[in-house]
Amino acid sequence: MNNNGNAPSKLMLQPNVPERIALKYPTGKLCDSRFGDEKQVYFGLVDGRSAYLSLGVANKIYGLQLGNREEFYICKKATGKAQQGYIDVWLAPEGEKSRARAEMQDEPPSLLERQLAASIHESQQRKPAASAPPVQSQGTGTYGPVAMPSRAPQAQQLQPWGVTLLNQTNALIDVYAQACIHAESQGVPNAVVRTVMLSAFIGLQRKGGA
Repeated sequence: MNNNGNAPSKLMLQPNVPERIALKYPTGKLCDSRFGDEKQVYFGLVDGRSAYLSLGVANKIYGLQLGNREEFYICKKATGKAQQGYIDVWLAPEGEKSRARAEMQDEPPSLLERQLAASIHESQQRKPAASAPPVQSQGTGTYGPVAMPSRAPQAQQLQPWGVTLLNQTNALIDVYAQACIHAESQGVPNAVVRTVMLSAFIGLQRKGGA
């Protein structure tokens, strides 16, 4: 500890003990090192301490792409009696989650999603154009023609494979709807639910189904 009470204390890393810190400013200042000719980088921390780190460690911190005063971990990884090792840095759990959500939202559609979209589009192209509404037939009444009740359109008969596909699709929709409700309560976007569900569905298909 410096004898000058007005000077900020230095960050002293204990071997294998992570420290959770946050930078006061996004970039540090280059300064001379007391250990040889190598330069150091000075960082002011939010808690008032100062950190003097090597250029390599400073580059690791910059690589985290931290937000304004975003907290992260720093640790001196050391083994052996001499306690010599290296300094590692990593994001706090909150930072990891926020970046994962951002990546999921920005992730382009997967190959399976593109194939499904193309299949749906092709199926819609094959559908015949909408026909005019059926004309009510007229019967002969005592006082002239009267309108006959129109017949309800008959349901299209599906092939066995079509019935199977329809049942699987309806089941997937039900599962997706329930998953979205649960995800909303946890603050997870629907895009994440879609990605996780597709991965799980592909895994089931590879294993021959549930």
